[in-house]
Amino acid sequence: MGEQIQEIETELRKALAYLTGDEDLMSVDADIPFKNLGIDSMMAIEIMAAMEKKFKIQLQEKDVVRFKNIKDTVAILAGYLK
Repeated sequence: MGEQIQEIETELRKALAYLTGDEDLMSVDADIPFKNLGIDSMMAIEIMAAMEKKFKIQLQEKDVVRFKNIKDTVAILAGYLK
């Protein structure tokens, strides 16, 4: 499971860096709130779509409001991949 968590986090960070144009998101602390990183609700929807495509999952719309930071988002995505 640890390897899967690492893969999810890496892919999430790649998507965040791509969407924001900020490569520093590849190494930022996973507990920093998305709002502090300049990630708004529209970007969260784009992140959700990117993760659905990458992992071939269907997230619930309610999940996007639970995307508070990298750590929480990875846990939500991991729940879909069990």
